This record gives sequence, structure tokens and C-alpha cells, in this order.
Amino acid sequence: MKKNLIFILLSCALGFIFVVPAFAKVLIIANNSVAQESLNKEDIQNIFLGKMAKWPDNSSINFVTSETDVHEEFLKTYINRSSDQFRNYWRKMVFTGKGQKPKTFKTDEELIQFVSETRGAIGYVSTDAPLKNVKTITS
Repeated sequence: MKKNLIFILLSCALGFIFVVPAFAKVLIIANNSVAQESLNKEDIQNIFLGKMAKWPDNSSINFVTSETDVHEEFLKTYINRSSDQFRNYWRKMVFTGKGQKPKTFKTDEELIQFVSETRGAIGYVSTDAPLKNVKTITS
């Protein structure tokens, strides 16, 4: 009985160690020129699906995506699509002439730098990314 309990506890602990990193928390960031302090899930979805192209002040939205571990979590949390579905959606948008594939970055640091330097830019990073010269958007 004691061995079974130890085995169960050890299994749970190991499972927690290997599962938790896969669920990186997502932080929505924007250029300091963006007036919004918060966006709801529907607005975020519309932005990253290219359905919302202007901020309320009529300035252009320049959204960017990530190739980091946080990408899957972002898609699951805000877009309700898998990585393949999101990629195919943008392929269709480009093919039909209805949109341009979003700019994608390989690291949080590159994405943060682009957002900080680009008026109207919005993107997402992991919560432990070192933020500099960007604002966070609550959802």
C-alpha cells in the first residue's frame, strides 16, 4: 500500500513537471501608441484573423505572431484554432487576396522589439518575457 502511494505521488509530480511548461501563459503586448488598455477575446480574435484592421482612433493595426512555445497556447486561448487551422486560414486569405500573412518572429525578444518600434503593433509573448518599451493589454 505504501509503495503504491509513493508511486502515485511520484507519477503525479513527474507529470506536473513535464506538463506545466507546455501551458505557457500568454501576455498580449502593444506599441505604446495604442490607446487601448484592454481588449476582449472577440477583439483579439478579430485582430489576429485580419477582421479588424483599424484601432478605434482609425490608426492601422499591425499584428504579429510568434513561433515560440506560447503560440499554441495563444491560439487555443484566443483564436480557438490549432496551429494547422490558423496556418491554413492565412494561406486561404493570401490565396484569395483577402489578406497578407502576418509577420512572425522566432523569439519573444524579436517580437517585443518590433512591437516597441512599430506604431499600432500588437503581438503576444510568454509572461516571463522581459518587456521593454511596450504596454500590456489586459483581456
